[in-house]
Amino acid sequence: MNWDAFGATAEMVGAIAVIGTLIYLARQISHSVELARTSQKDAIMNAYAHWNEMVISSPELTKFLKKMEDPNSEVSSEESVLSRHFIYRTYNIYNSAQAAFDSHLISREEFAFFENDIVVQMKTYPGIQKRMDEILSGYPDAKKWQIYKAVGTKIDP
Repeated sequence: MNWDAFGATAEMVGAIAVIGTLIYLARQISHSVELARTSQKDAIMNAYAHWNEMVISSPELTKFLKKMEDPNSEVSSEESVLSRHFIYRTYNIYNSAQAAFDSHLISREEFAFFENDIVVQMKTYPGIQKRMDEILSGYPDAKKWQIYKAVGTKIDP
C-alpha cells in the first residue's frame, strides 16, 4: 500500500470524525440550553404557584390583599410587615423573570406575560403600588429593569 494514500485516507477519516464530533457537541449544547430554558420557566412558574398557595392558605394575607384593592387604604404596623414581605416575594418573582429574559432563557413573548402580569397585579391591588414604590426606592439598580417600567413604578429614592 502506498503510504501517501494511507495518510490521505487517515486525514479524511480524522476530518470526518472531527465534523461528527462538532455536530454531536452542537446538538448537546442545544439540548443543554433547552433544558436550562425549561428549568428556568419551571422555577418561575413554581414561584407563582407558591405565591398563589400563600394567598389561598392564609386568611390574613387574603384579608390584607382585599384591603389593598383600595389605593387609599391605611395599614396597621402588622400589615406593614405583611405588605413588605409580600412585595419582596413579588419582587423576587419578577426579578427572576427579568433575569431569565436578560439571559435569553425566556422568550420575548414569555417575558411579555410577566410584564402584563405585574400590570394586572398593580391594577388589582393599587394599594400595593405605593408600598412597592417605597420598597423599590431602596434598590436603585432596579431602575434598569424593564419589568418595573411596565407599571411606571417610581424607583428614585
